[in-house]
Amino acid sequence: MDDSESTRRSLGAWLTARLDDVATARVLDFAPPRSGYSAETTVFDAEIGRDSGVATERFVLRRETPEPAVYPVQAPGLDVEIAIQYKAMAAVAAHSTVPIAPLVGFEDDDELLGAPFFVMRHVAGEVPVEDPIYTREGFFVDATDGQRAQLVEEGLRTLAAIHAIDWRSAGLDWLVPPDVTPGTTRQLDVWEEYARRELGDRRHPLLDEAFSWLRANQPDEMSLGLSWGDPRPGNVIWQDFRPVCVTDFEACSIAPPGRATRPLVPRAMASTQGILLTSTTTHFSTFAILAETAPDPDPNPDPDPDPNPTFDNSLFMPVVRP
Repeated sequence: MDDSESTRRSLGAWLTARLDDVATARVLDFAPPRSGYSAETTVFDAEIGRDSGVATERFVLRRETPEPAVYPVQAPGLDVEIAIQYKAMAAVAAHSTVPIAPLVGFEDDDELLGAPFFVMRHVAGEVPVEDPIYTREGFFVDATDGQRAQLVEEGLRTLAAIHAIDWRSAGLDWLVPPDVTPGTTRQLDVWEEYARRELGDRRHPLLDEAFSWLRANQPDEMSLGLSWGDPRPGNVIWQDFRPVCVTDFEACSIAPPGRATRPLVPRAMASTQGILLTSTTTHFSTFAILAETAPDPDPNPDPDPDPNPTFDNSLFMPVVRP
């Protein structure tokens, strides 16, 4: 993003209009974070002037990128991932105790910063990064087995709390097109359409086989909820191995979240790239944690494999342009 004085002045005026009891806001230098791919993310400090004096406060700005959306569109018109993130985070913050960064505001006018953006307050903590991968160096590697198990379990509890949100009361029906029934079949349709479009004229026999098998072996439908879509450690800010802020909701959907993410979470929230957790957090205990606040808890969770791991893996099968 342009780090010019005029950009900082424009953003400062925008902040002044949206922060309570603020007379002036002078934006200081921008800095990129250590992680994040789907949106342009900038951390910045601003000198905030109030009647009580001037104080430096830290914010995070996320701006839409010109690249095509990373995830498929859930409903017509939902093609601005920054807007999806902001609306979903606002709903989660208003209708749950899930930790969300305090939101400052959303701007859809391209004229101000060249693309839609939103601003939230900065939340301090540890973020597992992808380069170098957090399982090779950093706080996750330096932690004890017990601390890593705590991180996974607390992350799962936060995920379960997201699943427990009453999505209709939270006003999240905008994630479902009119006259469409949400659920596993809908998500298969969304992701297969996305894959076919990205592949174009190319063939992907393994993907064809996977989608055919999935449609023939769909699990029984469960109650619907808000599915976060990307529940990995790098989309959480951690303090003392507990989540203090969850982010990156651009892949969210209305789906059976407990089943669609249960097999994914042990891989995403744990250690698929080098460090293995002890038996403290097992596949079965993962089910138990997610069931605590699930919208439709299963009294007898089955730890044996089911069709869902194949579904999860098919969503992240590489589909790239030549």
